[in-house]
Order: sequence, then C-alpha cells, then structure tokens
Amino acid sequence: MMRTTILLSLLCLGAFSNASGATALPADSLMRAAEKAYSDGDHQQALDLYKSLNIEFSSASLLYNIGNCNFKLGDYPQAILYYERALRMDPGSEEVHVNLELARQQVVDRMKPMPTFELGAFWARLRSGGGVDSWARRSLVAGLLLFTALSLLLFPKLQRLRSALRVVAAIAGVVLLTSAGFAYARHAALVDRSESIIMRARIEVLSEPRAGSTVIFVLHKGTKLSILQQRDGWSEVRLPNGSVGWTQGEALEVI
Repeated sequence: MMRTTILLSLLCLGAFSNASGATALPADSLMRAAEKAYSDGDHQQALDLYKSLNIEFSSASLLYNIGNCNFKLGDYPQAILYYERALRMDPGSEEVHVNLELARQQVVDRMKPMPTFELGAFWARLRSGGGVDSWARRSLVAGLLLFTALSLLLFPKLQRLRSALRVVAAIAGVVLLTSAGFAYARHAALVDRSESIIMRARIEVLSEPRAGSTVIFVLHKGTKLSILQQRDGWSEVRLPNGSVGWTQGEALEVI
C-alpha cells in the first residue's frame, strides 16, 4: 500500500509541537497511529491523524491516504479533491487513478471529457513520467555528460574519438533541454491553481457574472471544473465536456 511509502520521508521531520509548547507525537509515530486507526476501521481518527501530518508535510502517498479516509467516510467530494491533489504529485499512480474513478462514480454529475487526440494523450503520458526531482536528476546527468564530452574534445590525443564525442554531446544536449523542459512543466503543474472541485451541495452556472442572469446548468458537489478567470467574487468555469459559464467562487475549492 502507498501508506507505508511515507515513512522514509517522515524521518526527516522533527516532532510536532502543540500551542502550549508540549511535544506531540513524532511524525513517524503519528503515521503508525494513523495506519493502525485505518486498519481498525476508525477512519475518522485516521483522517484526523493524516491531516495533522499534512500540516507540515505533503506527498502523493499522504494525500492518497487522506482521500481514502474521506472515501470510507462517504465524503466523496473531499476524496476526489485529495485524489486529484495526489495525482498532481504522482500523475502516473494507478492506485490513485482507480480510486479517483470510483469516487467520481459516487457523485451526481458524471460528464465525459472532451475527446483527446492520440498524440495529446501520448504527450501527457510522457510528460507525467516522473516528478520535478526525477526530471531535474535527468537534467543533471545529461548536463554532466555534455560537459564531459565537450571537455574531452579539447584534448588533441583524442582525435580519433572526436566523431563519437560529438554524437554523445549532441544527444546529451537534447536530453538536457528535454528534461529541463519537462521539469519546468511538472513544476508548473504542481503550482497550477486553475482547477477546482465543487464543495456546495448544488450550484447554478450562469451566462454572466451577476445574480439574476440566465442559468445555463446546475452542478453538484464533487464535480471538477477548470477556472478560466475570476472577477468580483465570480469565477468563469469550464466543465470537462467543454461547457463554459459563471458561478460564485466561494463554492469551489482549488485542487
């Protein structure tokens, strides 16, 4: 299970302190307590413990666990929110994708996304092949290889290897630029705040950003929306099927 993968990351955290200054449980103890509560079926206690950890620390696994607790408690909009947040950090996780789809099946509004071109789908899969750190490490390795190859080209005794070194340098340069580009794209995805989940039981999406304008459609808790722009407390939103309208911003929680 993904829950156990958090422990190594938690070892680098110090103990949490409460408002009175007394020392609370260390992070790894909180993690074990949360896992035990979840295994015992006390999902509310597990949720409280996981969210306490999330105050100081975040990872795809931790967000996934919070989503699981909400799912078990029947709070499907919150489950969807945290599964979506987990996918921001680990877009290739099959576990998160499966549970997210199960949670989506529990909400009222089930809309099919717009068709995706095969090239676009392939590009999305390629871009999600690792987090920012993974792509940054690839960039570092490619940069070192490029520097080494260019440095060796300066030695006259290596004339016979010049062609091979040029090829290595060219390949390393392409990998460096590509990896750096993907690292930037993954970072942009992590800080992106253009997607949200509806947290009200029911909202109206209007044709204009003002009360009394035409109601285009009605949506319910748990539906995912893209935020196109915001104006005076109103948000212009787009549904997965491409429909666009306006709704009040406080009804939405950013992923």
